[in-house]
Amino acid sequence: MKSSIQHSPFSILHSAFCVQHSAFCIPLVLLALVACDNHDQPTPPKYDTTVVTVYDTTYQQTLRCDTVAIDTLVRDTLVDVQNDRVVVGYVQSWLDGIPDPFLNTNLCYMGATPDITPDSVYTGFTVMNPNVFKRVVALKEKNPNLKISLSFANSDVAGGFSHMLKNPDYRHKFAEDCLEFCQSNGIDGIDLDWEFPGKGSDALTDVVHDVDNYTAVFKELREVMGPNYLLTVAGYITDKETVKDSYGNKLGYRGIDLKKIEPYLDWINLMCYDYDQGETRHCPHNAFMGGQSDNGSSVYWSIIASYRAYLAAKYPMNKLVLGIAFYGRHSFVNSKEYQYKEIEDVLLKNFPHMYTKKYNNTWQVPCLYKNGEFFCSYDDPQSIAYKGGWAVRQGLKGLMYWSSAGDNNKKDLQHACWDAMKKELITDTTFTYQVDSLLVTDTIITERRDTTITKQPLASKR
Repeated sequence: MKSSIQHSPFSILHSAFCVQHSAFCIPLVLLALVACDNHDQPTPPKYDTTVVTVYDTTYQQTLRCDTVAIDTLVRDTLVDVQNDRVVVGYVQSWLDGIPDPFLNTNLCYMGATPDITPDSVYTGFTVMNPNVFKRVVALKEKNPNLKISLSFANSDVAGGFSHMLKNPDYRHKFAEDCLEFCQSNGIDGIDLDWEFPGKGSDALTDVVHDVDNYTAVFKELREVMGPNYLLTVAGYITDKETVKDSYGNKLGYRGIDLKKIEPYLDWINLMCYDYDQGETRHCPHNAFMGGQSDNGSSVYWSIIASYRAYLAAKYPMNKLVLGIAFYGRHSFVNSKEYQYKEIEDVLLKNFPHMYTKKYNNTWQVPCLYKNGEFFCSYDDPQSIAYKGGWAVRQGLKGLMYWSSAGDNNKKDLQHACWDAMKKELITDTTFTYQVDSLLVTDTIITERRDTTITKQPLASKR
């Protein structure tokens, strides 16, 4: 085609060009060439119009274009970024599911219990399934930056942690044993999962002393192990709570004293799941953000409620890691966890006449229905992306998940956690518009995390 430019081109700088796109306004500054003839010009598409002011740099005068046709093409790309956010995966020693060492910053091997004699004497601790533990530690050979902690569950022998931690000598010996184990096995820290001090059966609970003794053992661990080893805890959904008798008299506390324990911890892995069960009619949701139940009543415990409880306790948000459920739960009676891979790859694929899935935008979780009735909620890549974005906006340290055994072979959920914490969304937006008789295309790159936008230099071309 013969060129339609018949006069000497001059450059213009047009400013105050405001494009309304995706609920945000991007001021543009661009350099373009203007042609002075309408011959052979393409017919402009019928796009939205706006007003633009152009400045003629040749004649140093402001020109006015009342109408500019505009179109946009948006392309989103996730790119790696360097930050100190964490992705913490729990590995259950009794189940299959070795995680991907490049999709986690930290792993907690859930497989240790204190050894306590029937008369409540602490004698050491046992690591279950040592061959599985070795496989997990071997992941550090693939990724030397991977951090691994040994995670302790409570013992049901002779009062467990409740009786053991009353004795200052046992607390000190436990801390020394933990340090020696970390040093001899080349791992990076200790995680305690006592669910929970002052809460549970009478044989495993002392509401007067449990909460303070839990703080005391972390103080001992930090003093013995020093500042370079990680100390974390599986966190309760709120700050310590007062326990009263049937007459309203104070007996003690249950839970974790967030204010007192905070100086000794690197972070808390907040267990934002098992809020409720699928068979409950009031708020039958395992790990949802918040909102109302099926019958319209307000829901007390949720991720939002737990977050507010930690805010009220003035716990630092950069030492809080949000828990993700790689499973759904229909009932606490049989305690069965329906793993993500079972829900997605077995129930939904093999029994589509019985099981269906629907994403709930209020609760921000996928819901599994059995024969048309709500069965359970769980987490999938979509809910993880939402929760991850929310966690970033609140300034949280990262995401934790229970557990690697629930993920599928493609590690879709681990990918989702990693993308939410360790990647950023880069948006390339291409604008096509017409200034007088010239069709112009410009591309601007914006780095966007939800409503946060950082503008980068604009490159213009005809």
